[in-house]
Amino acid sequence: MEYDPDFPSARGKYREFISNQLSFREIIPIGDEEVENKIHEVFRLQYLKDVVLARILDESSTSIIGSLILFYNSEILSYIESNIPFQKKLFSIVSLPDEPDEKKNEVILFMKQYSQMYKSLPNTYRGDSFKTLCENGLFNALRFALLCSNDKTRLDGSELLVFMLECDKAFVREYLLYEDQSPDPDTKDHKSLLSIISEIVNSDPNINIQLLNVDIMRVILDTSSTGLESFSGFIEVFYLFSLTFFCVLLFFFIPYFYKFCHL
Repeated sequence: MEYDPDFPSARGKYREFISNQLSFREIIPIGDEEVENKIHEVFRLQYLKDVVLARILDESSTSIIGSLILFYNSEILSYIESNIPFQKKLFSIVSLPDEPDEKKNEVILFMKQYSQMYKSLPNTYRGDSFKTLCENGLFNALRFALLCSNDKTRLDGSELLVFMLECDKAFVREYLLYEDQSPDPDTKDHKSLLSIISEIVNSDPNINIQLLNVDIMRVILDTSSTGLESFSGFIEVFYLFSLTFFCVLLFFFIPYFYKFCHL
């Protein structure tokens, strides 16, 4: 398979890549050899489908490999979803001062990859995975990501939050409402996620992150398919804690609008 008659002067180095260049990194030990083997198998199947055999696979073969990947991904996600000690240990990393920033950033990258796998599953394979994760510290990890000085980590955290809103907007909104009404009394510098998102919309130097959080705010404030009673409580909190940021932004924007935008 490494020799393609259409490209006789070139040779693929697939075995070399799999054997020497591929490295499997764990933030914390998975703790289950069978699940680890499935993770390796998923990567090899994906590599086989997308790279090695991409030009010669027929539709039925592609479907068979895709079904195998789907089945293994479902089992991997089910294991993580049911492993509460693993979740708590994973999310506790972002709160430990002795842990290096690189490892904390990897927690966010891990969750972004988790969400991409979750998104690839049909609705029939999905459960309440993100609710379980949030109960064990995912929101704390999101707060770390959005406050991080690393642009990539802030972007990954924002993309993760977008996906969570796609999965269950009401649940995320309920958490934001509860958090702003009941801030952590043990944390003097506590910032709610809603306040952090508002600050990013106002002043983040990275335009891609800023625009992504504008979209997050738009989804959060969207009234479609939302009970009026639950939304009214949320909107009161939004006006109380976050509207100030947007008023300041509007205050600075209006002079530029009149100066440069002539109707």
